[in-house]
Amino acid sequence: MNYNKHLSDRMQQRAIKQSTIDYVLHFGTEFHKTGALFYYLRDCDLPLGDRNRPQLARLVGTTVVVSAVDYSVITVYKDRQNGLKDIKRKVKYNIEETESYNLGKEYGWAV
Repeated sequence: MNYNKHLSDRMQQRAIKQSTIDYVLHFGTEFHKTGALFYYLRDCDLPLGDRNRPQLARLVGTTVVVSAVDYSVITVYKDRQNGLKDIKRKVKYNIEETESYNLGKEYGWAV
C-alpha cells in the first residue's frame, strides 16, 4: 500500500492503525463515488466471531478512501453516526472529469 504524507498525518491525528485500515479494506463495504472508492465498515460487515470483541466492534464507522486511479489509500476517518449517509450523498462521478470528457467527445478529442 502506498503511503502519502496526508494519510500518515490523518492516521496519527485520528489514532488509526495500519491494521485498522487493512481490516476495513478486507471486511468493509465498497462504494464508488466521486472518482474514488470508499470502504465503510458497517455493523453487519463484522464477521460473527468479531461482533463480541469490543476492540473490533469499535471500528464500525471507519471509512478508508482509496484512489480509483492507482488504488493508493488517500485518507481514513471515522464517523459512526453519519459516515454512510455522507458517502451515499456524494455524486457517483467526478463532475469535472465527466464534463471535460463530454466536451472532448463533442469536438472529437475523447478516446
